[in-house]
Formats: sequence, structure tokens, C-alpha cells
Amino acid sequence: MKNSCFSKNFINRFIGGAFFSLFVIVMVEWSCRGDIQETLYWIQKNVKLFLLNYFLLFLLELFITSLVSNLFMGLFIYSCVVFVFVMIEIYKMKFLNEPFFPWDLLFVKQIVNLLPGMYKEVNLIYLIGVLVLLLLLFIFRKYLPKIRISALSRLILGLASLLILISFVFWDRIDLLQSLLNKSKIENIVWEQKENYKHNGVILSFILNIPSARVVPPSDYSESNIMKTVSEINKILDENSDTDRHKLSSSKAPNIIYIMNEAFWDPSVASNVSFSQEPIPYYKSQIPNSTKGWLLSPQFGGGTSNVEFEAMTGLSMKYLPEGSIPYQQYIKRPIPSLASVLKEHGYKSIAIHTYVKWFWNRSNVYKLFDFDKFIGEEDFVNPEKRGVYIADIEMSKRILNEINQTSEPAFIYAITMQNHSAYNKESKYESSIKVKGRISELAKESLEIYSQGVHDADSALKYLLENINEPTIVVFFGDHLPNLGSTVYDELEIRGNSPLEQDLKLKETPLLIWDNISNRSQENIGVISPGFIIPEVFKRANLEMPEFYGFLDYFRRYYPGNSKSVDVDSNGQLSKGVKNKLEPIYQLIQYDLLFGKKFSEAYLF
Repeated sequence: MKNSCFSKNFINRFIGGAFFSLFVIVMVEWSCRGDIQETLYWIQKNVKLFLLNYFLLFLLELFITSLVSNLFMGLFIYSCVVFVFVMIEIYKMKFLNEPFFPWDLLFVKQIVNLLPGMYKEVNLIYLIGVLVLLLLLFIFRKYLPKIRISALSRLILGLASLLILISFVFWDRIDLLQSLLNKSKIENIVWEQKENYKHNGVILSFILNIPSARVVPPSDYSESNIMKTVSEINKILDENSDTDRHKLSSSKAPNIIYIMNEAFWDPSVASNVSFSQEPIPYYKSQIPNSTKGWLLSPQFGGGTSNVEFEAMTGLSMKYLPEGSIPYQQYIKRPIPSLASVLKEHGYKSIAIHTYVKWFWNRSNVYKLFDFDKFIGEEDFVNPEKRGVYIADIEMSKRILNEINQTSEPAFIYAITMQNHSAYNKESKYESSIKVKGRISELAKESLEIYSQGVHDADSALKYLLENINEPTIVVFFGDHLPNLGSTVYDELEIRGNSPLEQDLKLKETPLLIWDNISNRSQENIGVISPGFIIPEVFKRANLEMPEFYGFLDYFRRYYPGNSKSVDVDSNGQLSKGVKNKLEPIYQLIQYDLLFGKKFSEAYLF
């Protein structure tokens, strides 16, 4: 038995390791959930999910311990790896209100930057206790029994565990694993990642998200096919000259201001509650020369940078892997953006964000977008705050200051922060708006505080529009619906008559396009994806439209709402997963600009 792979030491090591990982997975879920009763309830109700999380963690233990001959040293290393993972998960949730994703590993700097702001949130007793335990295990390792496994046994365990782990990493390409997940009704809940990690378990959710970090080239990607696609786009535009792609104005170009207001939504759409006053009275007033509609956001409750990605580039989240964050994962080189295109028209491009510059990797992305200037939270001097964030009124004042100081026409992309979650009295403020209805007290508190936030945003919008004295176009919209809590939307009965209609209701935010240079009457633009606003703005400003923007304008005529969760055609019909004839063109050009060799850039911009 001594030279056998299945020696007593091998069997003891396997059984002992299995029990150790069983203890570890319970500790992992308990630490991340923060409640042992909730953890035990989850295990009881989701036995398959628990066992799968346990199995994945056990595979990791087998692989790590196979790398060293001393079992206890291997377990120490394994424990340290899991501990670091759990700490990142816990404090990323606390600080950023989102889980630990695989692609976060590509942004060590962002994680390190979180540390100074996280120290107040750290449970020092828990942290010190775990560190002391690990330290004691390391110090007294020499007094523990020496359980050594033969090199052959470790090789077999290491290779087997590694191969199985790799198969899970590529679960989306392995039919057997996909079939097992489908039969077990295990779904990667990419549209609500916090719920994903809570329902599926931390380890499994992390694994399920790995495919989102990969982008595979289209099978038809080549220079010749790109040139054919460019010719096809030019043919479309030549046959549809009313896209206004070559219309120039002799008058001074207007300022163009985008305001992406944090979680701006109309809470009064909930029919089972009433408000002591209208939350957004100015937005709903008859604002002269304005176009209103509904932005079809690619996000729900979070993921602001993905909405910004579409609005700034005209590219679509629909053609990227589930759960992607382009600002963090994909934008590594200059790509055409509103900032760079408008600079060619003599604009000064300015980004303003009332939060830290590094968040969502904006400080790097904006350089690649060719912004002239980026103003962040640190550039505001003694700003008024509402709760923990800079007030929206400060954004309006800063926008007015920038356009007054700029001799050239200004393009400003402004991202507010005041009404970011969480919506509770500890992190926000008292609300003057009271809610009545048959909903829970927790839901009522969240809705009242949120409503005060949009009311403040509405007042800031009024202040801005009433104080603009130069020719200007303002595009104002919410990035996504607020993250009011997992049950609040159910309590508010925000439901559709079908799953697609439900998806639409949870992705629509108010949109306003205002200007002081036209005589157009108030109109309704309907549902529109963020990227399709670009050609609308260019036409309103009488600016020459690049061919790609002309294509977006043509696409929008027939399919104004284009997203991964729901599509909306020009007749208002909803669908999902049904490709229209223009999508292969859109998708191929997007790959070329974002990942490929940019064969099309010189011809479309």
C-alpha cells in the first residue's frame, strides 16, 4: 500500500479535505450573507446549489494542496486564498454595492484604491480573529502531524481537479455542463448580480460570470467583409438621404450637454401608492421646445458605466457577453466617441462627475475617448452635499460655469451622484414627500427618500434650463431604475402583461431633449436606446453626421429599442432574441471598432 496512489494517507487526506471544504463553504456563505440563519435557510432550500458551490471549492482545495507536499501548508495557502476572496466580496459589496466579478482581477488598482475608503466599514473583530487564526495555523504548523502524499498521488489529484475546474470555467462551451445546469434550473442572473450571488452562491456565481470576460471574433470577421459592410452602409445612406448626414449650419454651433442623472425615474408610475406632492413637476411641465420619451437602459438598478458606454459610443451592450463592463474590460485603446467626433467640429469636450474619478475606470477611459477635461468630486470646492454625495444643484452650477468660461462650443457629459442607493435615513436625508399606500414600512421609507432625490434632481434641471443664455441642446435622462430593494417593485406592482413588457417597465427611464435654438413644439420620441440619441442630437445641432451615426439613425427608424433583454420596433412591438436584417451589420462594425483592427474607422468616422 505504501507506493499505491490509494494509500491510507491519500484516503485520509481526501476525506479530511472534503470535511474541511464543507466547513469553509459554510463560512464563506455566512461571511458574505452576514447572517447564519439566512445561510442555513439558503442551504436547506437550495441543496443542489449548495453542493455545487461546495464541489467547486473542494476542487480548488485539491488543486492548491496538490502543489505542496505538506497537507497543512497546502490548507494554509488554500485558506488564505479563500479569505482574500471573501474579504474582497464583502467589502466590494459594502463600498460599491456590487459583488466581486472575475474581471475585477484585471483591475487590481481599483481594488487597492478601495482600501482607504473601506477601513471604516471593516469589522475589525472579525478581521483580526481570522488573521490570528491563520497566523496561529502557520506558526504551529511544525507541531501538526506530517501528512505527506506521494508525488504521483498529488499529480493525479492536481490534474484531475484542474481539468474539472477548467471545464467549469468554459461551462458556456460545454454542452454537457450547460445541459446539467439547465436541468437543475441553474441560471446566471446577469441582470441583477447581487441577487445572482445571493441565490446561486458566491463561488458558483463567480464561475458563471467568467465567460463574460471573453469575446470571440465573429466567424465572418475579415478586412474584405468589413469593406463590404462599409459599402452596404454607404448604399443604405445614399438611398435614404433624409438621414441628414451631410447637413451643415452656417450659424454658431450650439453647446451640447448630456446629463445622465443617477437613477432618475418617475415613481408615480406605481398605481397603488400616492404622493403628498409631485416628485418631478418640472419634468412633467410643458417645457418649451422639448422632446420627451423613454430611454431603454441596458441596465437595472446599477451598472451606470454601461449606459454611458452606449450613449458615448453608439455601440450596444446587446452584442457583448452577459455581465460585461466595457469600461473595465474592453476599452484599452482610443475608439470614436461623442467627445472625439465633436472635437472635430470645434467643440471642447468636458466630462463632469460628482464622484471620484477612478470609479468605473473613467479616468483612463475618458483619455481614450479624447475628452479635453475631466472634472471629478475632488475638483469641487466646498460643494453642497445631500447625504453622502454632492447635491445635483452643484452639477447644474458647474455646467453653467463651464459653458460661460468656454469660448468654443462645449460638449459636456455630466454624471450626477446624489440619488445613488442606498435609500435609507442613515445614508440620505429626511424627505418632504410622503407616500401613502398598502406597502411595507421599509418600502415606504425607500420610496420617500428616493422621491426626494428625484425631486431635487428635477429642481436642479429647472435651475439649469432657466439660466442657460447661449444656444444649447440639453439631453437629460436617468441611467437606470433605482435599486430600491429586492421586493419593492413587487410591492409597487410594477408589472407588465407579459415577461417582455415587464422587462421594458424595469428598463425604461425618463428622457428629455431640450434646446433653445429651434421652434419645434413639444413632441414624444417614444422608446429609444442610448446610442440612438446621438444622430438625433446631430440633426438638431445641424452638424455633419459621420456615416456610422447615419447608420444608427437608419437603424433606429425601424428598431428604436435595441437591447439584450427586450427589443422595441417602430410599431411598438416587443421581442427578444430575434435578429433583424440590420443587426449583423451593427454587430460586425462594433467588433471591428472595439476589438478588431479598425478597418472601418476611417470610412465611417
